[in-house]
Amino acid sequence: MLDRHRHAAVFQEGRRRRHRDAVPAVPERNVEIYQDAINNKYGTDYKIPVMFYSQLMAVAFGMDAKANACLDRNTIRSEKLENLAKTG
Repeated sequence: MLDRHRHAAVFQEGRRRRHRDAVPAVPERNVEIYQDAINNKYGTDYKIPVMFYSQLMAVAFGMDAKANACLDRNTIRSEKLENLAKTG
């Protein structure tokens, strides 16, 4: 089971550093799905998109947002990143 306290700490540190647009995650620890549980437990309102490094790299290399980066498949979407990405 994933450590929810550790995930909460990741979100709090990101908020402290003002990284509110997206949080990169490794595939086996995708914290995006735990935000509701964290919000309920700690009284927060996180809605931070979690991106895989491969998605960020696809955008950085100018690849298509849907076909290559699959940004449309994220549970919490990042409009800023989608706007940066090349579209069809």
